[in-house]
Amino acid sequence: GRNVCIDTKAPAVTFPEAQADWAKEHKVVLGTTDNISGIKAIYSVWGVGEEVPAYPVAPNVDLSTNTVVTPEVSGTYKLYVKLEDNVGNTSGYVAPYTYMVDADLPVIEKDYTTEEGIVNEILVSATDSHSGVENIVYRWINENGAEVLNGNVEDGIKKPTSDGEYTIILTATDKAGNKTEELF
Repeated sequence: GRNVCIDTKAPAVTFPEAQADWAKEHKVVLGTTDNISGIKAIYSVWGVGEEVPAYPVAPNVDLSTNTVVTPEVSGTYKLYVKLEDNVGNTSGYVAPYTYMVDADLPVIEKDYTTEEGIVNEILVSATDSHSGVENIVYRWINENGAEVLNGNVEDGIKKPTSDGEYTIILTATDKAGNKTEELF
């Protein structure tokens, strides 16, 4: 006697809950199941808007981790997944979540006023096109490369009490964790 297995059921997938806010990266690890033959391939594609995008020609989800790679471009996405088992049964799914990806760096704007050639006031702001600005910090660096003063721009930029030449390093961070650093 020989046993014959018949597998007509397509694989299934579950999605982890998406983060509610903008993020640089979304950790999407798929939960996959197949009744008999096992998963052969997973295809994923990120879609924008209502149109269902085309799946890639080759599988693009590593079967050892089931992790979907986050898009590199900022935007609001839907995730589409197609699974294939070892006997050719396929199934397609759409994640029930919206994924907001912020891959853009915040933009720092800076200016200053002088009085008799000496900096009087330093004006700094930042904008972010997606998640919003979390904070802007400053660091004063002296001629020897040592940090002598730092703080949050929101609290006002304080100046060192000692005369000398300084470099100011400004760092703007958005709510997704993207950072821009500029010298003043």
